[in-house]
Amino acid sequence: MSKLKEILEKENAPMETSHDKRTVRLVKMGAFIRAYDWSAWLLKRYGSPLNAGLDSDDGYAHVFVGFPVASIEKFTLESCETKKDGDGMVEEWIFPATKFSPLSVTAHCI
Repeated sequence: MSKLKEILEKENAPMETSHDKRTVRLVKMGAFIRAYDWSAWLLKRYGSPLNAGLDSDDGYAHVFVGFPVASIEKFTLESCETKKDGDGMVEEWIFPATKFSPLSVTAHCI
């Protein structure tokens, strides 16, 4: 299964924990890093200057934001925990729970 397909499945699966709801999942695509759907929304909601785009390669429309891999330091979120894969590439940013009120986190699931 491709990494993008895995990311899209996670993005569109029911979010069961507050950790899931606070996690921005990133996928490296060539020389770019992208965040899709819920992750893209989180980044835009909490102040990212990135422009949103629309990707429909798999027959479905997915909102995304992206930036060049070389610019990752510029877009790294200071208040977030960073999770890296085995190669040292950033794969998740996790917002602190203090950024979310209990209502704002559960509103997506209703």
